[in-house]
Amino acid sequence: MLPKSPAVRSDEQIKKFVVDQLTWDSRVDASGIAVTVLDGEVTLAGTVPGYPTRAAAIADAWAVGGVRQVKDQLRIATSALGERPSDDEVHGAVEGALKFDVEIDHATMEVSVQSGVVTLRGSVDALWKRDRAEQLAAAIQGVLDVRNELTVVRTEDLVDQTIAADITRALERDALTNAVDITVEVADGNVILSGVVPAGAVRDRAYLAAAHTRGVLAVRNEITVAAP
Repeated sequence: MLPKSPAVRSDEQIKKFVVDQLTWDSRVDASGIAVTVLDGEVTLAGTVPGYPTRAAAIADAWAVGGVRQVKDQLRIATSALGERPSDDEVHGAVEGALKFDVEIDHATMEVSVQSGVVTLRGSVDALWKRDRAEQLAAAIQGVLDVRNELTVVRTEDLVDQTIAADITRALERDALTNAVDITVEVADGNVILSGVVPAGAVRDRAYLAAAHTRGVLAVRNEITVAAP
């Protein structure tokens, strides 16, 4: 079954639904977030207590039908002086989170922290593991931002045509996506996704289909959401 196209919504309706989504989500304090919408493009501004909350707010906005783009202008509020963990404490916590996660190899990564900004360097053997490492670092208290400089090093020599075919088949199996709406291009393991889809959730699913495919080094998601 093809995904249901969202009803046509005005900017005012989109704004109301985004605010409602943020208010509903128990992970987010919507009182600190200002929402504006212009031609289906949502801008989120204000302050949030941490990186995971910012990611949740952005995901909430993308989940609303009619949203074509989300601009993140959210800032992470710094704690009162003396309350924020030191860079050494953040470094230790990030190292521990990476070390004890069974899905990734901590030994191939290097962590540095400066003024609450975490930088990840080194290599992983799959793109989703690069994303996973960033998520783990972002969830640590005191982290203000994450610079993910991890590179993906393939352990299998896969041709681009095989990678593209694997991604396309994954899109065809996905209940939320219509594969004919999405164009997949692969060059040296680097994927470009393009096309027009009915909702931001479909755009996100297409990225995941590519990111979870063997041999993918990077994904540039150029898929656009249809006008409301």
